[in-house]
Amino acid sequence: MIQKPKPYILLCALLTAFSIGCHKPEYDEMQPSKPKWALGVVAHAESLEQQKLLQTLTDELTREQAMTTRISWTPAEKASQELETMTKSKGLDLLVFEHQVPQIAELARKNQQMRFTLLGNQPAPDSLNVRRITHDRDQLLFFAGFLAGEANRDSKTPFSVLVDHPHPADDKDWQLLVAGARLAGQSLPPLQVVQSDLLQKTTYASPFSGKALVLLDPVGEAVWPKIGQFSISLVRTDENVGSIPLQGRVLAQPGSLLVEAVKEEADLLTDGKWQGKTTVALTSKHTYRLLLPGLFPDKNLPTRLELFEDQYVSGLLKPSSYKVTNQNGQTGATQP
Repeated sequence: MIQKPKPYILLCALLTAFSIGCHKPEYDEMQPSKPKWALGVVAHAESLEQQKLLQTLTDELTREQAMTTRISWTPAEKASQELETMTKSKGLDLLVFEHQVPQIAELARKNQQMRFTLLGNQPAPDSLNVRRITHDRDQLLFFAGFLAGEANRDSKTPFSVLVDHPHPADDKDWQLLVAGARLAGQSLPPLQVVQSDLLQKTTYASPFSGKALVLLDPVGEAVWPKIGQFSISLVRTDENVGSIPLQGRVLAQPGSLLVEAVKEEADLLTDGKWQGKTTVALTSKHTYRLLLPGLFPDKNLPTRLELFEDQYVSGLLKPSSYKVTNQNGQTGATQP
C-alpha cells in the first residue's frame, strides 16, 4: 500500500523549490521602464474637426506613452473656474489651456509641482513652472496680408491696416504684411490708418481704403465704434481665442494652436525636456481660420490657403521671396 505524502512534507518541498528557482525582485525592478505622466487640457471647442484631432492625439499618447489625459471643453466665461478645479486633480503633471486666466500667477505659485502651458500671446507670470506657446509671428502676419489681399481682390484700391503708430517701410511686421499682399496678387501697398487719427476724424468720408482692414496692433476700446461706422471687413492678428467687438465682421482670425501644442508639450514632458519660464513660437499648418469664406471672391481660397500653409511649414514658401522695395515714396513688394 502506497502512503500519500503528508501535507507538511509537500509544503516544505514547495518552499525549497521556490527559494531555489525564484528571487525576490528589487524595488527598481518593480518600477515602470519610464515615468507615466498625466496631462490636462482646458480649451474651447473651435470645431468638431479640432475635437476629433485632439481625441486622436490623446488616444495615441495613451497607447504609445501610457499618458493619461483629461480634456475639458470650456467656454471662456468658465475657464478660470475649470482651471482651478483641474489644479486640484491628484497626479496631474501638466495643464495646457488657451483661455486668458487672470489668476494664473497665483495658481502657479500654489501648485509648484504642476506645470502650466499657456497658448497664445497672453500675459504669463515669470515662473519656472509656466511657459507660453505662440504662433510664429512671421507666419501669422504673412498670411494676414495674403488673406486681406484675397478679400480685396476685386477692389481697385489697396486694403487698409489699423496701427497704433506709423510703421516705417523697413519695419519687419509691415514688410511681412506687404509680402503677403503680393502673394495675393496685390500690386499696391496697403494703407496705414493710425488709431489716433481715426479718433479725431469728424467727417463722414471713410478713412479706410479697399474692402479689408488688418488689425495689426492692439485696438483701443474707443476705436471700435469708429470702425463700426464704416462698412469694412476685418482680419485679426491677435491670438485671443475669444470674440472682439465687431466679431461679426471678422473674415479670418488666427487658428488654435491646441493640437500642435499638446503634441509638443507631451513629447517634451516624456523626454524630460519640458522647461518653464520660456516662450516658444510654433509654425502651424492651421495658421488662420476663415470665419466668412463666402466673402472672398475666390471660392477655392480654403484649399489654396491650406496648400500655402503646407508649403510655408515645409520651407517651400518664404516671405523673403517677396522683396520689399520703395517706389515713388511707397512701400511695395515685388516677386524676384
